[in-house]
Amino acid sequence: MVSDTTMMIVGPSGSGKTSLLGALKIASDRTLDIDGSAAFSEGYECRLNPTNANMEELIEIANDYFWTQGKLADSSDRVLNYQFQFSVNLDRDLLNGLLSKALWIVGDPGEWHAHFEIPDGPGGAIFPIPGRGAICTPEDRESIFESARKASGLILCLDSTDNKDETVAALIKELPVFCRGFKNGLPFKRMAIILTKTDQYFWKQLPNNLPDAERRAKEDCPWKRVREIIPDDIFKDLVKHASNTELVCGWVSAFGFNPDGTPNYDPTGCMGSFKKYPLGQRRNHWHPFQLMDPLFFLLTGEPGALKPYRTK
Repeated sequence: MVSDTTMMIVGPSGSGKTSLLGALKIASDRTLDIDGSAAFSEGYECRLNPTNANMEELIEIANDYFWTQGKLADSSDRVLNYQFQFSVNLDRDLLNGLLSKALWIVGDPGEWHAHFEIPDGPGGAIFPIPGRGAICTPEDRESIFESARKASGLILCLDSTDNKDETVAALIKELPVFCRGFKNGLPFKRMAIILTKTDQYFWKQLPNNLPDAERRAKEDCPWKRVREIIPDDIFKDLVKHASNTELVCGWVSAFGFNPDGTPNYDPTGCMGSFKKYPLGQRRNHWHPFQLMDPLFFLLTGEPGALKPYRTK
């Protein structure tokens, strides 16, 4: 059987929520070689197919914006519902470790399918920051909370490059409000905190050693960066409300890294490193970084490259 499930995506304005959604299609396509064989070593290949007009339009906009403006999509200015079919084929070694966590299995137990419904709205609907992002109404906020109450999984996006005082202030004020908006703790079975714009973060961290950026993104503990962004008392409050939720964290990037390990980032905003390739070759050099792992985790419970939260 194929099951329907609602997954929420929230985060401050500019944290990369809409860009993440816009890049999912190309990210899923990059898990396959041109001949259809698995290209990555994680032991799975996946397919994402849009099933409503909003998702189709977002994917089209993301592709067009990327090649013409060097970005994936503008931030949402209203609450929209994105729907898509997500399918994962697992190799047998990985499958053996996942059968006990199965949520939805269709035919061959190595083939997983789910229909995702992801409401996305302005970051200011949950984490309002004065002067940043779209102006949100109380109706926008309530619409997102209502969707969250029905959701089985949550993705919380945090901009890994954002150290602005106003962002921290919004998290201090609104993250506890969000957590306490549900009776008996967070209702989600699984939650992924993802650090977006990882390419930019390591570009800034390693100005004299850019080829080491991808290795660092794979090895550096993402929880450390999360604890730098979310104040300690607010983080502890989040963990307390997520006591019945599987919690993971990880670095992700819609733009990713180049084959030599350098970030696909250009501070001038001119399409990252893709500007050096002829137009017809740029798509082949677009490799989003760990972008599918949050969906894979929400579907299967397997964290992939994401790091589970461990209490001391």
